[in-house]
Amino acid sequence: MSDLAEIRTSDQQLHGSSDWESPLVRVFGGPPPGHEPACTAQLQAAARVLEASVPAAARLGIAIGVETHDTFCDSSVLAELLALAASPWVGAVWEEAEVALPQHLRLLESWLRDPQEAV
Repeated sequence: MSDLAEIRTSDQQLHGSSDWESPLVRVFGGPPPGHEPACTAQLQAAARVLEASVPAAARLGIAIGVETHDTFCDSSVLAELLALAASPWVGAVWEEAEVALPQHLRLLESWLRDPQEAV
């Protein structure tokens, strides 16, 4: 993916997770944007994409987990996106390769999902 605005959670991904009886689908944000105004606009666009996926996710009982990868290695950026998306169906998946520092975990704790649940 080229930027935050390209986060996609398609009905096909959600249905695939449902078919596999997985309660979670993972999504990634791609590389970080170059400067602050772009970041804000891209976060808002990514939140709209996630919000648009929530009705199907809720209907299928599948949570959407944004992985701490690329842009979202910075937990404050991921927390900002999750606050904008503002849905119990959207959360965070901590990538196992990332160092889980206590301050990052505290920042994301209300959104963390178990990565073992993902397809």
